[in-house]
Amino acid sequence: TSWHAAMIGEYMLEEFAGREPVWGWRDDTPEIMERQIDLAADHGIAFFAFCWYWRPDPEKLDKQPLHTGLNLFLKAKNNHRLKFCLLVANHQGHLIQGAGEWAKAAERWMPLFKHPQHVTVGGKPLVVIFNPGNADQDSLTRVQAAARKAGLPGVAIAGCGGGEPKLG
Repeated sequence: TSWHAAMIGEYMLEEFAGREPVWGWRDDTPEIMERQIDLAADHGIAFFAFCWYWRPDPEKLDKQPLHTGLNLFLKAKNNHRLKFCLLVANHQGHLIQGAGEWAKAAERWMPLFKHPQHVTVGGKPLVVIFNPGNADQDSLTRVQAAARKAGLPGVAIAGCGGGEPKLG
């Protein structure tokens, strides 16, 4: 666990002594994910949006513990019950910088975009970009080009936070 989790856990234990979440304080297991999928699907949730964090170093990107939820969903036996999409957490510490990095990040998204449970809009996989303000026209053009190279019709991009819609 990270020091963040340790700090939050300690705070929660002190602030809410005698209380415990139904599933425990932290239980990142396939069984818990499958239970979460069933509960969500049974109660009308259509999809999960998983935060995705950039790292320029491919080894660090692959071992990113912040992708645990997404990885558990992908391995879940019942993931056919829900759709999913990526919410790219493009902020300090994980900021995608320059068109080259946007292209590399997009290449990493393609296997996920091709997953049968990935949300599509008009036949295009959906990606939500938190803080798209540093994505220029060239960056977003490269994202679209990576999708077409992978055999997809393009990408439906939604932004939350600052940014220029005219950039794509």
